[in-house]
Amino acid sequence: MSSPKENPDKKKKIPLTDEPENTPERDYEAEYKALEDKYLRLAADFENYKKRQQKFTGDILNSMQDAMLARFLEIKDNLERALKAAEESECYESFYKGIELTYKHYCEMLRQEGVEELECMGMPFDPLVHEAVSQMPAEPDKDGMVIEEIQKGYRRKDRLIRPSRVVVGISKDDDKESAN
Repeated sequence: MSSPKENPDKKKKIPLTDEPENTPERDYEAEYKALEDKYLRLAADFENYKKRQQKFTGDILNSMQDAMLARFLEIKDNLERALKAAEESECYESFYKGIELTYKHYCEMLRQEGVEELECMGMPFDPLVHEAVSQMPAEPDKDGMVIEEIQKGYRRKDRLIRPSRVVVGISKDDDKESAN
């Protein structure tokens, strides 16, 4: 028996965890190693995935470039035939016809790829699709308008491939004012 002065709570053992006393202690180090291994494998898998995606994207890009280059080779072949025909016949009319056919074939190829020429003559200057290379005096109704196209511009779908290089008209009245 216990003496009346002894505190009964002192003899009672207070558990440090919520686990019942009769279960084995958790192996935290083994859990940590397993989670670390899982993390490292996942990180490696992700790196491999990124590399596969980069290779896949590169392969697609190369295939597209190869297809486009094959179409350019058709134009090269046509130009070689035109040069050979002009050399053999010494008739520049056949050479001209060969070049003309090649030009039409090339324009059709670009059209099939969705490439369109930009219309700019007589249009208001738009810095989003035009590149002004100079200004020329013009009638007041042509002020700020494209009056000459130096180099054609092209668009594919909604994307600008190359801006039109243009000459922009400036009103003769504005020209006189800037001189004063």
